[in-house]
Amino acid sequence: MFGFLLQWPTLPTLVMFPVLVLVFISCRLTSKEERYSSDAFGDAYRHYRDRRPAFT
Repeated sequence: MFGFLLQWPTLPTLVMFPVLVLVFISCRLTSKEERYSSDAFGDAYRHYRDRRPAFT
């Protein structure tokens, strides 16, 4: 989201940035996406996840 804000610095993206961050944090979308990715890609995703830092 931060990269998108840098790539397209307009008033709508500036307004939507904090809204989207709050949605990701409050709805715990990142944990749902991690579960989905783990189910869909199995060991390959778990190996990738273990080598990369988490968003939250």
